[in-house]
Amino acid sequence: EVGSSLYIKANLILCRRDYLRLFGNTGICAACSKTIPAFEMVMRAKGHNYHLECFACKKCSQRFCVGDRFYLFENKIVCELDYEEIISRNASLSNSLEKLKKQTENIEYTTNAGLSICNR
Repeated sequence: EVGSSLYIKANLILCRRDYLRLFGNTGICAACSKTIPAFEMVMRAKGHNYHLECFACKKCSQRFCVGDRFYLFENKIVCELDYEEIISRNASLSNSLEKLKKQTENIEYTTNAGLSICNR
């Protein structure tokens, strides 16, 4: 491709396409929100790009390698151990809320006007 724009960087003479490929950016890191230069290696998950050093569990900071199992919870990367903890905590909270709801189903409420309201 012959164009009207040439770029010189790192002792290289480059066309616009090659300059952007080598020195442009590949977007924003989903973890740190900083620009990712085009020449940097990235990790990708669910359409998001991450710096290699940012691709880590949000809770325990464990870094992942290609092929390692990880989970996205509320758009945050978590390791398998922390994911299981989050899920069990949420299930426990859900069960507690369900028990509380069942306990309060037949409570009688009295309004300021002295009328009784019963949920049955």
